[in-house]
Amino acid sequence: MNKDKGLFGVSIAALLTLGMSTGVSAQQAGVALLEEVVVTARKREENLQEVPIAITAISGDDLELRSIENMEDLQVLLPNVDIRGGGTSGGNSGNMTVRGIPGVSRYIDGVHLGGNQGSLENVVELERIEVLRGPQGTYFGKNAIGGAIQYVTKKPQEEFGARIKLTAGDFNRQDIVANVDIPLSDTVLTKITAANLSQDGHVDSVIINESYGQEENTIFRGMLQWQPTDSFQALFTAGYNRVNGNMQANVLFDVVEGLGFGPRTPEKYNAAGIPFTDELYAYGKREEYKNASDYTGPGILFDSNSFSMNLTYDINDSLTFKSITASRNFDYSAYRDLDATFLVMQNTWYYQEVEEMSQEFQILGSGDSYTWVVGLYYYDRDVYTKFNGWQRWELIGKGVNGPLPRNSLERNVTTDHAIYAELTYDMTEQISLTVGGRYSEEQAYSATYDPSEALGSPTQPSFDLNGLIMRVDGVPLEFNPEFDAFTPRVTLQYQYTDNVMAYISYAEGFNGGGTNSRFDPSLPNNGIIEYDSERLKNIELGLRTDLLDNRLRLNINYFTGNWEDIQIGENLTPGVSTTTNGGEAEIEGIEVEGLYRMTDNFSLSFTAGWLDTAYTDLGQAENIALNTPFPNAPETSYSIGGQWYKSLSSGGSITTRFDYGWIDDFQTHQDSRFQASVGANDAYGKLSSRITYASPDGKWDVAIFGTNLTDEYYRLGGFSAVLGGVDQGVVGRPREIGISLGLRF
Repeated sequence: MNKDKGLFGVSIAALLTLGMSTGVSAQQAGVALLEEVVVTARKREENLQEVPIAITAISGDDLELRSIENMEDLQVLLPNVDIRGGGTSGGNSGNMTVRGIPGVSRYIDGVHLGGNQGSLENVVELERIEVLRGPQGTYFGKNAIGGAIQYVTKKPQEEFGARIKLTAGDFNRQDIVANVDIPLSDTVLTKITAANLSQDGHVDSVIINESYGQEENTIFRGMLQWQPTDSFQALFTAGYNRVNGNMQANVLFDVVEGLGFGPRTPEKYNAAGIPFTDELYAYGKREEYKNASDYTGPGILFDSNSFSMNLTYDINDSLTFKSITASRNFDYSAYRDLDATFLVMQNTWYYQEVEEMSQEFQILGSGDSYTWVVGLYYYDRDVYTKFNGWQRWELIGKGVNGPLPRNSLERNVTTDHAIYAELTYDMTEQISLTVGGRYSEEQAYSATYDPSEALGSPTQPSFDLNGLIMRVDGVPLEFNPEFDAFTPRVTLQYQYTDNVMAYISYAEGFNGGGTNSRFDPSLPNNGIIEYDSERLKNIELGLRTDLLDNRLRLNINYFTGNWEDIQIGENLTPGVSTTTNGGEAEIEGIEVEGLYRMTDNFSLSFTAGWLDTAYTDLGQAENIALNTPFPNAPETSYSIGGQWYKSLSSGGSITTRFDYGWIDDFQTHQDSRFQASVGANDAYGKLSSRITYASPDGKWDVAIFGTNLTDEYYRLGGFSAVLGGVDQGVVGRPREIGISLGLRF
């Protein structure tokens, strides 16, 4: 990376020169200027080009033009941000990393959404998405070690209006999204959003008439905004989100044999006269959208209810008080056929009931040369988890190599308390210093239960959460470790010209520890193992430029970090991940984002990311190799997009948009034994395009779009589960074409 550091310095010098006037203005050249992008990442409205953090903002209009329907569609479009499905659950839960670091917090209008369940949700009626890279402890209520993603929804409008969007496409896609703004008075505004999104599966069973990956998403959101005075505003939001469907689109990428360790399940099946080979079942290796499963029972479920209340009171012109109160509860389930066949070699089931609530208070102040914020935060998350596992079900009479049933029930309660503060002081007209910090206390209660309901058949997973706390030698399996940390942030910002800004920052991120609470007699201490908190120390240099008389926006970041006491998931026994603490690791990289308004009608956007990650100290980890890369941390990524706008003589317009993104080879597991994938983790790129016609009166538009136009076969989620003998996962959707109609009233 030393060469990259030198290039970064040369780039800064060149860009500072380009930041000077060219002598011919863009308006004189007949080219429209770039628009200012406003973000609220630091709890106040700011021009993105003046914010000294690594942040990407995508407006709601751009999301639609780029055919981004859910979070997974952002994959390959953001530098050093990896968004894909879970290791075994695919799109039913997200696995997000920023710069190779997990622990990415999600927010809707400032409200933290805990866990990965349902995190690849569809995006409906959004004003914008903000993606922050690096540790975040003073900008949002919940601390985030890797980064943060914030959804900012469109708020109720002062005038009545309604919008309907209808979409149809391949695999029987049928979407309807409706929004209506209803002002009840000058001080009370309301908005109602409702949507139903459905699509058939894309992986066909060769055994039965079933296509896996089918899902239906129902969304409802109601908002009421009350502003009785100029100084006070209250926003109440209630939401419902339900995703249900059959089993995820599991495929078998490879039968893993001949490794010399583990239970070697495929060899045992073949020895027992039950053939299990690549030729029979590894459709993923042949890039076919097929599997040999015959499962028809409960599949995926995410059923959520939420409520939030945002209060803002301007005490005076320089002092504002804010309160964010929120609650959410949801049910989640996922059935996973990891061998993707009618055999019950490795099938699992998760069912969870989750309750969470949060309260945040903020006081924001400003003066002639400074701004500041102080916040208090409380968060509570209560999770009951039922796990069923059926392994080697056909190997009856094989002793320890025979059927391995699993039936567990656990409860985990996470409680966070935090206080944070940040001050930005303008030392001169060009130089600003930001100093902030966060003190966090986390409790991680866990309890292991003896389930009341016995393990059923592989076609009858359990929804029952009843049971008694287990005891070992008369001692209940309850644990309540506590963790605390102070994480600082310091930033020095230099506004070289009106259009060029540079900064250097140091920030730390913290993630609390916990307890592995799933009882498993095959593991040391029955699998009940505590693990410690982890910390990331990050240094970042950034450059924000609007060049060529505001026709070219070019932003560059260089970062380097040290990750300590890493929480590592190791598979010490097949089918069960145990979290332990590794030693240390290092990260380093560069990010480039640009937008070039080439003419009045055509603009070009581009991103690039370079990332170098490596474990430097193994700590307590047993199966991590030194100097190996992090999972979901491709070394290189880039994207390029073009948008062309044409006004018609009739008064209408045509907008054409294309986007192509590419990522390098990647790993999907920290455990070096699980990095044996033959081809599922190869580099890939995705191309999308959209052509939109808008009517002269702006009352309607119609669009034809295509996603994954290069028909890339890629792993959405999964990993090479070598202890089970399968390189398994969920395959992403193939090329799809659709048409969309938008109506406005």
